[in-house]
Amino acid sequence: MRFNNVLLISVSYKDGFYKGGDTPEAGLGYMAQILETNNIEYDVLDMNLGYDVHAVLERIQKFKPDLIGMGMKTFSYKRTYEIIKKIKKQFPDAKILTGGSHLSVYQDAVLKQCKEIDFGVHREGEEVIKDLCLGKPFKNINGLMYRKGGKVIFNPSKPTIINLDEIPFPKYSKFELDKYWYPARYIISSRGCPERCTFCSVSTVLGRWWRARSPENVLEEISYWYERGWKRFEIIDDNFTLHKERAKKICDLIIQRGMKVEMATPNGVRADRVDKELLQKMKDAGWVSVSYGVDGGNNKTLQSIKKGETMEQIDQSIKDAICVGLDVVLFFIICLPEENVEDIEDSFKFALKYPVKDVIFSITMPYPGTELYDEMVKKKMLIDSPKEYMNSIDKKHNVPVIETDKLPVQQQKIMLEKSKAIRSIVRKRYKIKLLRQRYGVPGKILSVLYQSNIVNDDLFERINNTRKRIIHRTESRVPKTVKQ
Repeated sequence: MRFNNVLLISVSYKDGFYKGGDTPEAGLGYMAQILETNNIEYDVLDMNLGYDVHAVLERIQKFKPDLIGMGMKTFSYKRTYEIIKKIKKQFPDAKILTGGSHLSVYQDAVLKQCKEIDFGVHREGEEVIKDLCLGKPFKNINGLMYRKGGKVIFNPSKPTIINLDEIPFPKYSKFELDKYWYPARYIISSRGCPERCTFCSVSTVLGRWWRARSPENVLEEISYWYERGWKRFEIIDDNFTLHKERAKKICDLIIQRGMKVEMATPNGVRADRVDKELLQKMKDAGWVSVSYGVDGGNNKTLQSIKKGETMEQIDQSIKDAICVGLDVVLFFIICLPEENVEDIEDSFKFALKYPVKDVIFSITMPYPGTELYDEMVKKKMLIDSPKEYMNSIDKKHNVPVIETDKLPVQQQKIMLEKSKAIRSIVRKRYKIKLLRQRYGVPGKILSVLYQSNIVNDDLFERINNTRKRIIHRTESRVPKTVKQ
């Protein structure tokens, strides 16, 4: 059986918390590109751009796909089930393929829960969808789940893709690029992570074996978009700097090409995997910000989550990043199983220690596929059903879902409120610094008014957005030679 017309759908999250067309989904982009490279007809519909289920059904009626591919995330799997059921009700002959993090964790159980799903993909899907569409026998496609004789068949897992350079990077030729509001391109330069953090599911979803694209291949993707007018790039790897020399080489290539870019690593880097030399190269290559997953405020907490680095390493790396002129964002997890109030206070103190751009506190959220989740289930410490808190992220975000003797729910709520106050202090301090740096004497006057609460956040944002629009208009007047 071959599939000649494929519709790829990015499912939006109901109620708005994860809704918004900021950039096209990179994972879906990879699926689209492998189809395009193999001359398989396809179309793309991203529901995050405002398309509802009715629009999905209309697109299916018009395009008439024989295979519909949909990614599935754990925090919205019920929503995806609902859409799949509606599609099957109206188009019973269409075959539905699902993949993504939820399938990698729950595997064939997903097909048993949702009878309307015809195929599932375990872990990386590029080769699986290609083989499926080109007519390779189902039983010979490793990593594929399918139905036969009323049973769900789960083939052996496909070997991890070692040479990522062989996978064509996304060019989003059938995505509605003009409708996304965030002016950046996401780059995935590596996959997997060898670390053992108890709260993270990356090793379950993508494997513990870290694999990376060559620096030259990464630069090829950046160059492709740079030549088309894109200036901001965000590397969204889970462990971009694991191999420091590779990261330095990427920076060197950007510098050698003379590219005037803005770079960032919003998913965070590990403090024990960067040094001052690398941070300086990143700054020279165009990096404007770097994020750190600090996660705890003392070594006791870091050891309890198997972080594999120390507060001393984190402290030094943040100092180095600030020293070379990078904006710094810090991520913390609070109310972890082994924490008490004093431990969380240590996180608050550390968050205030340096003039960073932002600090983001998230309450402990045990996800399937993590050691933390297994421990919480075993010890019966969950106070909410995973099916509930994972499918109500807009309502359950930063709401306690576990309880310990050291941190009752009410105490967790108090610490959450305090974390908001800490973040407000950090962000205000950063905005004052920006006003003084960017706007000269008027900025100094505005900073005093802002510090005194005479100028509010709304006015600050209007000033900053006006500046960005002026820069964008100035850059847009510069003629570009675009390769097609």
